[in-house]
Amino acid sequence: MTENNINLTCCKETTVCFTGHRPEGFPFFPDDKIRTNIIKSMLLCKIKDAYDAGYRTFITGMARGVDMWAAMCVVHLKSVCPDIRLIGVSPFKSEYERRKGLDKWEYGVVCEAADEVIYLHDNYINSCYHERNRFMVDRSSMVIGVVYNRKSGTGGTLYYAAKKGVKLDVIDVCELAKNKII
Repeated sequence: MTENNINLTCCKETTVCFTGHRPEGFPFFPDDKIRTNIIKSMLLCKIKDAYDAGYRTFITGMARGVDMWAAMCVVHLKSVCPDIRLIGVSPFKSEYERRKGLDKWEYGVVCEAADEVIYLHDNYINSCYHERNRFMVDRSSMVIGVVYNRKSGTGGTLYYAAKKGVKLDVIDVCELAKNKII
């Protein structure tokens, strides 16, 4: 793992970033492990499809929920796809200290497995999450997202990516529920 303070080494054309809600942003988590595991499986398939399409670098924003689920999928794929890269972009360095239990363990696993970990700030500031989201999108040619509520940070990130012409591959939880998939 390399820790640095803004220098990201990746090729935008082969880079994907993730966006999605924290666990409490879904209508069923944490009570419904089956639906959560369906989303995790769908994420793994989308990441593998991106890899098969030539994407090699995957950026996670290190947030609880979708970011960590996706990052753990990439960690798993690293064992069979040795040229895959994982980049962690944390909005602030002391974010790790806020984690507890499994969330703290996953954060540590992702940091250890990552090829780079970038901290945008030393401490929390009001704009750090928006800065992190734009930082990731600006360095990616595709966003893999999981969205339930588009009036959220995830929705804003997807809107920003679309405005920038970045390809979107989105798991829409509302559509899945409407079609009785989850």
